[in-house]
Amino acid sequence: MDTEKKKSIDEKVKDLTNRSTDFQDKFTYYILAVDAACIGFSINYNKTPQLSWCLFPFVIAIVFWLLSFHFGIQELKLTDQVYTQNQRFLVAQRMENENLKDQYLDDLNIKNDKFAVVAKYKIFFLYFGAIAFLVWYFLKISV
Repeated sequence: MDTEKKKSIDEKVKDLTNRSTDFQDKFTYYILAVDAACIGFSINYNKTPQLSWCLFPFVIAIVFWLLSFHFGIQELKLTDQVYTQNQRFLVAQRMENENLKDQYLDDLNIKNDKFAVVAKYKIFFLYFGAIAFLVWYFLKISV
C-alpha cells in the first residue's frame, strides 16, 4: 500500500473516531441533563405534604434517576481514563515495547468492559426511574 493511500485511510479512521467520540460524549451529557430535569420536574410536581405509601414509587424514581446520573458521571470519568490508556498504548506500540504494550492493552480491555457496564446501567436506571414515576403518578390519580 502506498504512503498516500495509507495517510488517507488514517485520516478517515481519525475522523470517524472523532465523530464517534463526539456523539458518545454528547449522548452522555444529554442523559445527564434528562436525569437532572426528571429529578427537578418530579420534585417540583409533587406537592404532597404528607408521607404515605403512595410516595414509595416516587422515591424509587428519584433514586433511580440519581443512580443514572451517577453512572453517567462514571462513564465520563472512564472515557477520560480510556483515552489516557489508549495514548499510553500507542506510545508503547511506537516504542515497540511488547511488555508495556501488553500491559496497557490488558488495562484498556478492563476499562472498556467497565465502560460497557456503566453505560448500560446509566440507561437502565433512567428507564426504570421513568417507569417508577409513572407508577407513582397512576397511584396518585387513582387515590
